Amino acid sequence: MNNSLFKTDDSREVKLKQAIFEIRSLKRAIDFMMEENVHLKNRVAEILKNGFSKKMLVTLEVFQSRFISEDQLIGLLRNELAQIEQSLHHEAFSGGESFTALCDKLKQLHKSMVATENQFIKLNADFNDFLL
Repeated sequence: MNNSLFKTDDSREVKLKQAIFEIRSLKRAIDFMMEENVHLKNRVAEILKNGFSKKMLVTLEVFQSRFISEDQLIGLLRNELAQIEQSLHHEAFSGGESFTALCDKLKQLHKSMVATENQFIKLNADFNDFLL
């Protein structure tokens, strides 16, 4: 048996397991951002329901719009992750050559997630600073 071929198969298996791990991790991060964003939108609704200064209205509307935009961005990331997961599952059983391309897409998605998480952390902090 050719040892270099065997090592490639082992390497592929390790990369596949890591890709699956990364997908699960990204799903948890997406779920957290979705839940937190719902919490923030509910906070805006609570403020509006329980009385507020009219001077706050414009800023609250801006935050509400930002939360909705964040929902859309999270949705795009979630859809992209689902597509990668589906393709990876198919690729794992077919043994095709596009595995490397899928791993590259996953790396790019990870970078996008980091940027989105940082943006979301800032939005959350801005909202809390405004309320304080």
